[in-house]
Amino acid sequence: MAFFLGSPKILSSPVSEPIVHLEFDRTHQFLATVTDSSLCIWSGGRERILLASHERDRATESESQTPEGYKTILWRPSSTELAVLTRAGVLQYFSIIKVSQVQSSPHKSGNLEDLKVTIQYRHEEKIPSRFISCAVVDSLGIACGTSEGEIIRFTWAGRIVLLVHISDAGSKYAVARPRDLPAPERSVRNGHDSRKYRWSFF
Repeated sequence: MAFFLGSPKILSSPVSEPIVHLEFDRTHQFLATVTDSSLCIWSGGRERILLASHERDRATESESQTPEGYKTILWRPSSTELAVLTRAGVLQYFSIIKVSQVQSSPHKSGNLEDLKVTIQYRHEEKIPSRFISCAVVDSLGIACGTSEGEIIRFTWAGRIVLLVHISDAGSKYAVARPRDLPAPERSVRNGHDSRKYRWSFF
């Protein structure tokens, strides 16, 4: 006979859409969820508290990116940033700003720490004539598979540092030199965009 403690927890997203992906950060302090048009950060403890949310800005998106919509969450190991892959094959970068506020508790002795979180949209990256079909985080950045059968690595600053052309089911490959790397198109808000390329290996 099995006994269950507590009751099922139901997360209520700010928008009435299906959650398409959810992912804990490395420390399990935060749980990120995405719907077609929203990104939410929840507390990672037993009590799921909505800490911050962000809605996709359709007004700034290119008509060529349709169908749009969030698809996959990619946490940076430091839990200070995450990227979201959209169904249009675009990476959007966000900063997770954490502010701890110590508040006095009238019921308990001492102070309680109240964690405040803000989601800050930084920029998005898209590669001309290419579609990012999948992505995974590794120790050096974000490795992406493209519609042209390539593996491309982005840094968390949005720079492309490696491009591998794969052919013959992976039995042959060629690595692009820095001068051959495609220049990603960037959409930036509230900041100057500067870009440098460097050579790196997997």
